[in-house]
Amino acid sequence: ERRMDKASEEAQKDIGLLNKVLSRFAASGDGQIEAALKAFLAPTIAKMESPHKTTKDKVTEVLSHVNKIVKPSESLKLPLTELSALYSDTKLSQVTQNLCLIYLVMAFDRESNENRIKVMHQVLSNLHLRSVQHQYIIVRMFLLVVPTIGAQIRTISDENRTMITQYTQALTKDPKTFDVFLNVLFIYFLLPTSLDKKQVTEVTEKTDLPGLTLEQVQTMIGTRPLIGDQMREGKIGAIKFLRYFPTDSTSMSQQRYQNNILPHLLLASVDTHHTVRQEGEEALKKLDKIDREDKVLIEKLYDMMQGTLSTDKTTPANARKSPVNPTLREKIILTQFCRSVVAANNFPKTLQVLFECEFGQTSNIKIKKAGLIFGQWTVDRASIEQLRPMGSLLLGGFLKLLNSLPLDTENDLDINSLKGSCYSIIGSLAKRLPELVKDLKIFELFITRLAGEATNVKHNVQEALALLSSAYKNASPDLLNKLEALLLQHCTHNDHVVRSAVITFVNKIFSFQHIPSRYMCLLAVSDARPEIRDEAKRGLKPYVHRDQEIVWDESQNYPSFGELLQYISTQNKQTTKYMRPGSYEEMLIFLRKSLINSAKINSNGNVANYLQQQQNTNEDMVSLYRDVIERGMAKNKAVGNANTDFGLHHIASNSLLQLLSIIPDVLSQYYGGKSDQVDWILSLLDYGHHETREIVAKILGYISVYLTEAKRTEIKAKYASEIMLPLQAATDVDKLGKTNPDRLEVAEYVLGFVYGREREVNKIQEGNEPNLRSVIKGLYDLLGSRFDLVQRAAVIALGAIGRYKALPLPDKKQEGSAEAAVISKQEVAEKLVRVLKAIKKKKEMEKVALTLSYLCLGERREGKQPPFEDIALNGIYWLAEMKEEEETHFVVGEALSCIGAGEISTAAHNPLGPDHPELEAPTDSLTKKNALGQNDHLDALIAQTSETLQNVLNKLYVLLSSSEPHTRAAAGIWLLSILKHVGALHPVLISQLQKIQSYYYRLIADDNDIVQEVASKGLSLVYDMGDPKTKQNLVDSLISTLTTGKTANRAEVTIKPETNVIPEGALGNAPEALGGGNISSYKEICQVATELGQPDLIYRFMNLAAHHNMWNSRKGAAFAATALAGTGTGAEALKPFLPSLVPKLYRLSYDTNPRVAASMKNVFATLIDPKKALDTYYDAIMKELLDGLIKSEWRVREASAKALTDALMGVQWNQISKHFEQVWVIMLKVIDDIKETVRLAAAGALKSIQNVTLRLCDPDQTESTVAAQAINIIVPLLLSKGITSEASSVRKISLDFLQKLSKSGQSLMTPHVSQIIAVLLESLTAIEPKAFNYLSFHTSSMNISQDEMDAIRLEISKGSPVSETIEICMARVNEANIGGLIPHLVSLINTGVGLPTKVGTAKAVMTLIRDKRIEIRPYAPRLLETIQQNLNAKSTAIRLAYSTAAAQLVSILETNGPEVKQFLNYVVENMLQLSPSGSSSSSTGSSSDDKNKSSDTTHSAGGMVIVQLAKTSPETIKSHAKKMYPLILMGKNDADEQVREMFKTAWEELGVGALGVKLYLPEILSVIQTAMSGTSWVIKKQGALTLKEIAEKLGSGVDKEMEQLIKLSIAGLAGRTWKGKEAVLQALASICEAGKQYVVEKKEEEKIVELVVEQCKKNDKEYKREAIKCVCKLLNTFQDSKLDVFEQLYKILNKIAKGEKDEEDDDDDDDKDPNAKARKLVIQAEAWDALGSAWPSNKATQEKNLSVILEEMFAQLENPWNVQVAVFGAMKKVLKKVEVGEGKMEEDEKKDMLKKEQWMKVWEKVSQLGFQNAKYTAVRKEALEVLEQLVVRWKKEKSEWVEEIKSE
Repeated sequence: ERRMDKASEEAQKDIGLLNKVLSRFAASGDGQIEAALKAFLAPTIAKMESPHKTTKDKVTEVLSHVNKIVKPSESLKLPLTELSALYSDTKLSQVTQNLCLIYLVMAFDRESNENRIKVMHQVLSNLHLRSVQHQYIIVRMFLLVVPTIGAQIRTISDENRTMITQYTQALTKDPKTFDVFLNVLFIYFLLPTSLDKKQVTEVTEKTDLPGLTLEQVQTMIGTRPLIGDQMREGKIGAIKFLRYFPTDSTSMSQQRYQNNILPHLLLASVDTHHTVRQEGEEALKKLDKIDREDKVLIEKLYDMMQGTLSTDKTTPANARKSPVNPTLREKIILTQFCRSVVAANNFPKTLQVLFECEFGQTSNIKIKKAGLIFGQWTVDRASIEQLRPMGSLLLGGFLKLLNSLPLDTENDLDINSLKGSCYSIIGSLAKRLPELVKDLKIFELFITRLAGEATNVKHNVQEALALLSSAYKNASPDLLNKLEALLLQHCTHNDHVVRSAVITFVNKIFSFQHIPSRYMCLLAVSDARPEIRDEAKRGLKPYVHRDQEIVWDESQNYPSFGELLQYISTQNKQTTKYMRPGSYEEMLIFLRKSLINSAKINSNGNVANYLQQQQNTNEDMVSLYRDVIERGMAKNKAVGNANTDFGLHHIASNSLLQLLSIIPDVLSQYYGGKSDQVDWILSLLDYGHHETREIVAKILGYISVYLTEAKRTEIKAKYASEIMLPLQAATDVDKLGKTNPDRLEVAEYVLGFVYGREREVNKIQEGNEPNLRSVIKGLYDLLGSRFDLVQRAAVIALGAIGRYKALPLPDKKQEGSAEAAVISKQEVAEKLVRVLKAIKKKKEMEKVALTLSYLCLGERREGKQPPFEDIALNGIYWLAEMKEEEETHFVVGEALSCIGAGEISTAAHNPLGPDHPELEAPTDSLTKKNALGQNDHLDALIAQTSETLQNVLNKLYVLLSSSEPHTRAAAGIWLLSILKHVGALHPVLISQLQKIQSYYYRLIADDNDIVQEVASKGLSLVYDMGDPKTKQNLVDSLISTLTTGKTANRAEVTIKPETNVIPEGALGNAPEALGGGNISSYKEICQVATELGQPDLIYRFMNLAAHHNMWNSRKGAAFAATALAGTGTGAEALKPFLPSLVPKLYRLSYDTNPRVAASMKNVFATLIDPKKALDTYYDAIMKELLDGLIKSEWRVREASAKALTDALMGVQWNQISKHFEQVWVIMLKVIDDIKETVRLAAAGALKSIQNVTLRLCDPDQTESTVAAQAINIIVPLLLSKGITSEASSVRKISLDFLQKLSKSGQSLMTPHVSQIIAVLLESLTAIEPKAFNYLSFHTSSMNISQDEMDAIRLEISKGSPVSETIEICMARVNEANIGGLIPHLVSLINTGVGLPTKVGTAKAVMTLIRDKRIEIRPYAPRLLETIQQNLNAKSTAIRLAYSTAAAQLVSILETNGPEVKQFLNYVVENMLQLSPSGSSSSSTGSSSDDKNKSSDTTHSAGGMVIVQLAKTSPETIKSHAKKMYPLILMGKNDADEQVREMFKTAWEELGVGALGVKLYLPEILSVIQTAMSGTSWVIKKQGALTLKEIAEKLGSGVDKEMEQLIKLSIAGLAGRTWKGKEAVLQALASICEAGKQYVVEKKEEEKIVELVVEQCKKNDKEYKREAIKCVCKLLNTFQDSKLDVFEQLYKILNKIAKGEKDEEDDDDDDDKDPNAKARKLVIQAEAWDALGSAWPSNKATQEKNLSVILEEMFAQLENPWNVQVAVFGAMKKVLKKVEVGEGKMEEDEKKDMLKKEQWMKVWEKVSQLGFQNAKYTAVRKEALEVLEQLVVRWKKEKSEWVEEIKSE
């Protein structure tokens, strides 16, 4: 009953109050209603929280009355601030919230934007706790003000900064609030910008608004959505707000924020209004930290793309939504999905989106294009596990789309784009999932459609076919056979694109040994299109498949010759009409290579033996080969029934000649036994080029010995007559005008080769000698022909005739004898020499030199000494004068070897053989020795040629000593040829080895590269020719020469003892940039050989030195081939040393000296395939390079770094794993090398190892286990040796790479994140520019504050890559690794150095609280305790960061838990303690200053903590309100402005208000009493100001505590004056004003006023001034109490009021202070104001002082305007209280306090002095008011005075 009575009493009380409110509203006029609403509307609505129905009904009645007043008058303003404050209380019931929001919206609509902005942040707070309808209404309100906010958000000002901070805090205080805000804003963005009133009605009935549900639309429309310009401006403002939203002051990362707003900006960028669209596009461009791998973001975008799926039957109709508009879908796909791996792996949504794009009802061409681009991305980036289940669906879908598109669409770019994308996707899909391709349907579809596709689509089909090839690689044999047939069918297609696709396809599918595919390449090699030809040529060179590409590999075998020949023969019968001459040429060449390769495999390279074996087992092989060759030779057997191409004819003829040269008996019998074959060959002599005729003539020569004698005689006679007829007609051939040079040429060739072949096999008849002499005479005469071809043929014919037997001519011309007319051998030689010297073409020179050697060989075959030997040699020596004719010199060297060594020389060739005997086995000296037969025969040859060879060598020695480099080069090549072709068979050469080496020593120092390389080859050959002892001597001598540059005197070498054979610098002076000094490839070679412990290997290296172009020439290549093939020299000899040799050569091939590098690359490539070398010797190479990187020689370090760059390319983990850590350790050292070129080279190597590491650590590119191993090595290394390095460059590299690694390593980085975060946080300070250290100590000189400098430093730090990496790593913190991170954070908080590190650590803690709230909770107490100990940091930025972190830690702990209590106690006792923030009366000296600074810092830190607690955990403060509220209120009056603002912010955040002050007033007063009883002046002042604030806030509501308030104030006035004591006076005045009733009741007013009057006597000017003001205020407050203190006050203020100098005034101070005079006038004015207020009602006092005071007033009216205003004001107060007598009687006049004369004087003085200054309105106004007093008060009783004035 008692409770019911109490409730009833409360209800009656509430109803009574509401009745009063209702009466107030009813009684208020138009001018008073706004004030009434401001005072009572919000409290009235709040009464709806009453539990009593009667109260609620009364509230409804009151509000109904309010509606009647408010709604008709739209100009009437409602209390927006009070309503928003009430609405911000989330504890209100829903009914109350609804009512409040109704009036809030009404107030909002009637207010200015400026006032709306001030309260909108309060309305937005706790948005997530509102109902959906409220959320829409609130966001609508926000959109009305956001245009102004958006315009101001970038303007830097304190006001704007405060405003933005308020909005930021309101939205991000709770993450749910921000999420709801963005969601509702997103719905508004979905609404059409152009929405008008008419459309609003239509929209409510629609269910297909893109992206919206009907429920959302109807709710939105029900809240009066923005329309027209309001919607447009609202969207633009919202975009700007989102774009420039300051995430720095929130716990939200920049990346997360950008992900959250991305959908909004995407919507805006496709808005229907161009201004919104433009703003959205600009904002999108600024999003630089979007994480497109965020699953939440991708799901959101998919939801936008798909809407509610048709398969979803559970969602109600009003909750179903359609996808967003097509333009937005296209943009999402192109800009987001196609850049996200997560989007590609989001099956089945990925599949649904793709199919909807291609086959959806709302799809258009742009959507289809975008869908196909996304399809390509999906196929390329989706994981196999995700792709495989959907593969068949994808393939079927894209095939369906492709088949639905028309074929002939040349001009339809859109359709062509779709088709091209389809082809590419299908190809890529087949490549990734080969199992999808089970037959040829896709290939047939592609290849069939290819020809008919548009030009720009064909390229896509080609690429798709290339991708499709991988699917057929492992197909079944049956399927491959079908594929072969299909490819062969299309390889000759009319469309070149089809042909190109086929050739590319076959190369990718089939191995090099696959015959049908090689045949297709042969068909295509002569295609009209260059790209087809090039691809076909690629297929005709040995290759292997590597990573879906074909890579040249000459170690691959050619297809089997027999099988290839059989296939070609079969195909030729079927496809002859398609075989072009160019293809036929390549076919013959390819057959020849296949033959050589098959012989190499089966017969050790002997083609003759191979063919003989095949002939024995397969008689058709040679016949088939011969038939294939013949088809390319003649017009009656021409390819394609057309005239054979001359090029083809030449190659075919040469092929037949080569075949004849190796198996002459088999083929010669075939041709010689058939007359038609002979006639056919004879017919070919008139066909083709000159070189071809020579070849055919050689063929005829070969088969001639198998012809019948008669036939052979007939042929010789016929062609002899051809050359005799011209000679019979005239003696001078050159005068013949009708000579046919072609016929002469053929005749010469036939006669030469037929006679030569007969003489070779001894088939020439004795009776034919005269005929032969006649032929020789004819050829001799034709040597003088003016036709080059006739002359050349004559030279060749003479050589062929004289090669195997001496010419049947006299040795010398016999003068006067019968044979005088017969030419002699000597004459022939002399004429040949004349021809040699006369001709200019090097080929002809070679032929003449060889002919001279052949003639000498013929003589020696008959045991004769050539009578023309000297003539021949001298003619050849003359060729040494030729320049740049290295290839010719090789041929000349062969000729010299033949002349000097006869048949011993391997160069003694058969002149009937082909010029390029590829099919012949190479002939070395051992083979030659075996060919020469018995040793007796060899000895005879040696004896026969020893003298000649010695003479040749002697001549060469002379030429080698020539001063002309071209002569030395020629002699060197000649000597090299002799060494090669004669070798160890001749003792003369053996005996000359030391001497030859000595001469070659000189040549390796030659400036000419050619000479040096020739010398290298020569030295190698010299070494190989010696016996073991000789070899040792040669090695010792060579090494001595190379290392010292000197050689001892050698036998018969014409140089002085100790001659400097290799002059200083001759070995190749490298530029200074490369190290300078004596550097040469030969010294390097010597060094390598010595290091290997095999000094003799230097000769092997020298034999491989062949990087000059001459070694690529026809003859020079033979030496290179010898170096490769020789068993005793070159590569073969070096193979046992490859494990040790390859690493050193690999490093030397990157030497800083280009000559060394080029030489070593050549040696390396000669020894082993570089690619294979890396695979085979990778470990050894890496060891060599890593050792080289730390060598003392900079050249070695640089070369090693360059080599390492290439060695790391494409390396796999199984190769690099052993060296991985060492590579990184060494590279981090070398990158800081002292030598710049080494650093540059190391930079390249470092980039390589970085790329390798990123690839190996990326689980998308490497197996997870391997990636984890790599990460486990590299991360600790970077953290321990990279980031902590003393070298700044190493630190930067390590930090940058760690950032990249953090992204690529993905989840595998998780175990390391704790250590990474710790090191990165510590490095934030280390990477800071050093200039900041200087600037931090010179802020004053730059006119910026330390806080501003700190802000700049933090802004730069925030944008650094390190900060971004920290964010990435923080996202990977989890329950498993957070325990390892916390100790690091604790350590950094305690001992971290530098502003960026400390602030970064605090932000890391905040990030954990935001994102890992559950995981960090167990560690929160430890972190809070640590931060607590460091809150008093000197830097404001650090204090703020720590305070924020501490507050957020408190928010996740129990509000009343021991940790929170302990923390708050610490804050209260140590940070908010009542300690001074400034000096006290006893505080002097530097130690005091330090103490005060420390106190300031502590107080500031305390304020920051409180502010942050108020923002993040207000319930914590509220639960400890008794302790916290008093201190916060005190803090609002702190001496430091920044601290004051902090506590004000906290107070506002907490929303305490007057009610809270009143509730906790006892506690507050207790704190104030403590403060004011202390010794600190600052704290006393703070307490006084707090008293003042309490009085002002509560007003009359402090009656109960008034006594205590007054006592505190009065107590504060006691004692001497101290700085800030003025605040006590202010507090006392405010208290008395608020508690006037109490003071009057207690009759304390006089006592208080007198006390303050006494304070006016104080000497302190400021205090006295405040005391005067206080007295004035008190007197005005208690004016009804008729206090009389005038005389007391007058005594004190008399001099001040007169402007006279006070006795206590300090003249010196006034002189120094420029404002002293102005201040004195102000005090004077205040003194008059006080005197006017003090004028009493007491008649006695008035009578006594009136005249005096008026005179003084008159006197002071001459002062400046402010004193005049004060005097007039005081005069008004005096005149107002002066008593006026009644009537005109004399006795009545005596009662007048102001006599007439005085009255008149007042009027006169005021009139004169009050209006003379027109400048100051205030003066005139006050003067008028004085006159008004005179008239109004005296008009009734003393009207005559007034009339008198009027008359005057």
